Amino acid sequence: MKRLYTAVIILVLSSVLSGLMAQSNNTLSADRTYTIGGVKVSGNSLYNENIISRGSGLIVGAPVRIPGEQISSALRRLWGYGVFDNVDIYVDRIEDDKVFFEIRVKEREPLTRIQFIGVNKALQDDLKTDLDLTANTKISENLIQSVKNYIKNRYVKRGFLSAEVTFDVLKDTLRENGGAYARIKLDKGERVRVNSINFYGNDVLSDDKLRKAMKETKQIKHMNVFKQSKFVDDKYEEDLVSIINKYKSLGYRDARIVADTMTWNKQDNTLDINITLEEGNKYHYRSIKWIGNSKFSTDQLNNILGIKPGDVYNGELLAQRMSGAKDGRDIQSVYMDNGYLFAQIMPVEVSAERDSIDLEIRIMEYDKAYINKISVKGNTRSFDNIIYRELATKPGDLFSKTAIMQTQQRIGALGFFDAENIGVDPIPDPSTGTVDINYTVSEKNSSQIELQGGWGGGQFIGTVGLSFNNFSLRNLFNKKAWKPLPMGQGQNLTLRLQASMGYTSYQFSFTEPWLGGRHPLSISTSLYYTKQEAYNYYTSERLPGELNIIGGGIQLAKRLKWPDSYFTGSVGVNYSRYDWKDYSWGPYYNFDTGKSNNLNLMFGLSRRSSGSNPIYPMYGSDISLTVQLTPPYSLFNGKDYKAPVEKMSDVERYEWLEYYKLKFKATWYNNIAAKLVLVTNAEFGYLGMYNHNVGLGPFERFQMGGSGMSQYRYYGSEIISLRGYKDNTIASSAAALSEGDPIYNKFTVELRYPVTLAQSTSIYALVFAEGGNTYAGIKSYNPFKLHRSAGAGIRVFMPMFGMLGFDVGYGFDPMPGESRGWEFHFSLGQQMF
Repeated sequence: MKRLYTAVIILVLSSVLSGLMAQSNNTLSADRTYTIGGVKVSGNSLYNENIISRGSGLIVGAPVRIPGEQISSALRRLWGYGVFDNVDIYVDRIEDDKVFFEIRVKEREPLTRIQFIGVNKALQDDLKTDLDLTANTKISENLIQSVKNYIKNRYVKRGFLSAEVTFDVLKDTLRENGGAYARIKLDKGERVRVNSINFYGNDVLSDDKLRKAMKETKQIKHMNVFKQSKFVDDKYEEDLVSIINKYKSLGYRDARIVADTMTWNKQDNTLDINITLEEGNKYHYRSIKWIGNSKFSTDQLNNILGIKPGDVYNGELLAQRMSGAKDGRDIQSVYMDNGYLFAQIMPVEVSAERDSIDLEIRIMEYDKAYINKISVKGNTRSFDNIIYRELATKPGDLFSKTAIMQTQQRIGALGFFDAENIGVDPIPDPSTGTVDINYTVSEKNSSQIELQGGWGGGQFIGTVGLSFNNFSLRNLFNKKAWKPLPMGQGQNLTLRLQASMGYTSYQFSFTEPWLGGRHPLSISTSLYYTKQEAYNYYTSERLPGELNIIGGGIQLAKRLKWPDSYFTGSVGVNYSRYDWKDYSWGPYYNFDTGKSNNLNLMFGLSRRSSGSNPIYPMYGSDISLTVQLTPPYSLFNGKDYKAPVEKMSDVERYEWLEYYKLKFKATWYNNIAAKLVLVTNAEFGYLGMYNHNVGLGPFERFQMGGSGMSQYRYYGSEIISLRGYKDNTIASSAAALSEGDPIYNKFTVELRYPVTLAQSTSIYALVFAEGGNTYAGIKSYNPFKLHRSAGAGIRVFMPMFGMLGFDVGYGFDPMPGESRGWEFHFSLGQQMF
């Protein structure tokens, strides 16, 4: 009893002095060890009593020294959970050598909701992920400060140095049960601008050249229409690296930034940046030695390296030639294309004295790697086989970097997946000499609605079309597959209607890219019907006369293995029947009523190597050559084509059309800086005849000018776009404007830069210069006699509507009677070159 009485007296006195509270810094006068007899918890409603007591570390039956570190430790542990506003530990009672504790807590109420003001959605998501900031989060001072610092630091790095963040916890009056909600408000202020960039210690490179090396950070005085003088911390750090890389490309391998400081001018919210450099000596390669290469000779590797003793040291070029060169000209790629996935290439500077470097390139080749397993993920709509059949990599094949890149290009070219998000994840296993390859794709809506208007045949033509680019004929009668249409088999189904005053056209086409789903042979079929009625377009009066065209075609195409796998060969047969009555073809032809037949064979050869993004290619080329031939009827039909018109009418002369047609087109893409792409295009068309006594007739000619929207005129002429001029205003003569010419050529240069390449919408801007012309024959053909134009435009690609183009161009060389000036052009679903 005496011990208990003494302990109680001590406890009472201690409680009076500390406000009846015994925390870790309180002590009992009795300095001894007790056994914990029990722990009870009060004030808790959200957390179980056992969880809190065990979390404190005060375990029943365990010894505890009073005073001692265990009480302080228990308090720290409970505070550390961040779910209490207050924690107290009391000695409830002492029985003999047992002590009983009471833990009193005040729990933090979870937030009912979070209100963001001025904080964008992306940052909100990051807060939820990185700081676990959601409704039901327990708010603490530590969390509040962490959130404020997190947001402010994000915006400071983006150049908003005066950004202010407030975090208020308020009573939630919108809920009957009450509670608290958080209001997080951001006032980002104005983005800081770079007033000046000053360099010190630079003798080799001038200030202007160093500023030019900084691609993203520009000062106000530097006039640059593409880059503003804004400051972004991450971009600035990249620019510092660019400065050093610039020095290294000139041989100054030891160049370094000694210091960089910034002064913030709060008055006008600008920065003055001061960069101090140490340039060092200029180095040359004294010797280059290869060690460990047995699969490739030293001469072969030197040829790829492209660096020889005596050359100025260029660290940036050396790194590119080791691995990662855009054109694939690097040592690592050569080894990987031959199966040596595990090969290690290590350039080592064994000596760097004064101005000379001795370089050893050490290679560990190891064994060849073979592909073990291949998987594809992310195709939620498309069948697996339409992806697997595009793979240039097969299980059992030698590993090849080029084959993987080609696979990415093929998958992107399908148009069913987001070309910017086709992922490749090789998983090597050196112990077995194999590698698993995982491809990831992201589906996009590839079907398109076509709505367009254009001028053709002297009138406005409206077009409505539906193009289903990932159609599934197999599931046509499967009700469950209609979501809203059966999709996923990679087939193309197109329906199109064109109409205007007196003009109607129906078109249908279907393409199976892999015959039977297993063979890399595509088959395309098409049918069309066109009716043209004669009208007075000034009075809208229906006139006698009409032209009816019915036709169709079938085409086979196959990917070739020679000269390389980028080539595709095609062959097709097409037939059109022209049936007209009281229809005028112009003053040069004497057949108002009659029929003509156009049966031709088509042979094509194309090569596409323009990367995996068909919307915005950045490298490679697209080249195509097509030949269209009709049978040479005049050789065997027994007709005398030299006979005058009185004995052979034009109806009889052109009953079966006789011609051959050649078309060539080549487009090159060059990534010249960042995502800036230079596009060059050249194309040529020629319509020839077997027998000059037969003549060409009014069919299958070329007409030029405008956007080329109408694409094909109703009597078979092809419309070639030429921006800066009105539709169909370029011809060899005024008389040829109505029927076209048999020869054309055109040259285009475009400079493109993307605004966004998102899956939902891709947008890029362009400037262009182009020239083209049509010619009456070989004798008058002059590829340098062109109608020139220049201008600018924008392209918007939306999966539902395809490619939309808006261009304004200025024509410098109009036809006689036409005037120079600006022309606006609109296109849908096609490029204007």
